[in-house]
Amino acid sequence: MKRILSLLILMVLILFGCRKTNTIVYEYTLPNLTNLTKNQVGEELKDAPITIVFKYKNYDEVAYDTFVEYGNNLHANDKVKYGEVIYIYFAEEKAAVEKIILPDLSGKVVDEIVNLINEYNLNVTYNFVENDSIENNFFINYGNDLVAGSQVEMNSNVIINLSKNLTSNRIHLPDLSSLSKVEILLLFMSLELNLIIIEESSDTTNNDQFIRYQDYETNEIVPKGSNVYVVISKNLNIYSPHNLNYDGPRLDSKFTDVNPVDPRGGYFLAPLTTCVDGDTAKFDYPTYIDNIIGAYASVRFLNMDTEETYNTPEEWGKPASNYTCEMLQNAESIIIQTDPDDGLIDNEEYGRLLGWVWFVPDNTEFKLGEITYTIDQYELLNYKVMQQGLAQVKYLFGSGAITYADVSYTNWMYQAQNYAKDNDLGQWGDLLDPYWDYVNNKPKGW
Repeated sequence: MKRILSLLILMVLILFGCRKTNTIVYEYTLPNLTNLTKNQVGEELKDAPITIVFKYKNYDEVAYDTFVEYGNNLHANDKVKYGEVIYIYFAEEKAAVEKIILPDLSGKVVDEIVNLINEYNLNVTYNFVENDSIENNFFINYGNDLVAGSQVEMNSNVIINLSKNLTSNRIHLPDLSSLSKVEILLLFMSLELNLIIIEESSDTTNNDQFIRYQDYETNEIVPKGSNVYVVISKNLNIYSPHNLNYDGPRLDSKFTDVNPVDPRGGYFLAPLTTCVDGDTAKFDYPTYIDNIIGAYASVRFLNMDTEETYNTPEEWGKPASNYTCEMLQNAESIIIQTDPDDGLIDNEEYGRLLGWVWFVPDNTEFKLGEITYTIDQYELLNYKVMQQGLAQVKYLFGSGAITYADVSYTNWMYQAQNYAKDNDLGQWGDLLDPYWDYVNNKPKGW
């Protein structure tokens, strides 16, 4: 009996040993994460047999920290292999909408109102209403059911109703200090005076801004129907970006296979995420860069410095910021190149990546026979900002020794700065910063 049992076991082993072994591939079905927050997604996938990487992106259609999409063109219900790395994107935090509290304008006359309301970022329409009970040009109320203390968003449209009292035959000339030509025209619409604008060249007053009355003084009383000559500034020396043919350095193919981190000098594609100011921006970095500087760190442009835009704004900060942001936001492609002769980041306090920022300008076509942009189509943004006269060569610290056409990047930057100085461009010439209030020495609107 034992012999028969042993034979049966042997036959079973032979039978199963002869069967072909199949390799089993385990797959995981991606769940639908729509409307889930980052914490909820983490809970949903805590036992999932995949490697998860959370990232953020600009996306206005869902709330902050809410699921946007899977990376690598994956979707809900797609099957992925166990252990596969899956990127999951969430919406970045949106900037808070600034609220403005409407001031109490009771008992204020139109010139007081205009001067006061100019301190707020609002689009104001002055509506003059005939009223026999309120003195001419005084505040009646806000339109659209708004009242003093109402909260409105910045740049909202606000109507201010002012009295138009026709019982008096004499008018006090209003204070026009700091008012523009358009604001003066609006103000005089209710005054029954013949306003005559005289333009006078001025290097100390913003363009189209009040300088003085020609024949009268502020608050002087004049009869209705009088001709009132108002002198405003006419200054055509206002900066606007120059259309300059690019004559700066180009990317060198010898850096194509160089590691951007060690030994540095290599480069990587980096789509823009946020433009900060004239010499700083944030990009979507490769994972190995994220791991060093973090996904939200900025790139500080090498060998240059623009005037400040935030905290303590400076003259020429806003034009530099606008120019840099326009170039990056309209770029067809962006590349960040590190520098082998400088550190990778600026310091521990800021932790910003130091880089040369290359971009393909808007509307650049592929070369014939190419399916992507070639490295000789990229232009150095550091150089272009400098050539516009919107920056200074600064913070070298040994960087910029890389050469193109036997000229170092640093010398290219000095050439751009010298060009701007020689041609009186931007902050190096007599041009005025269109965003600066030269009368009060502060940014306009502050």
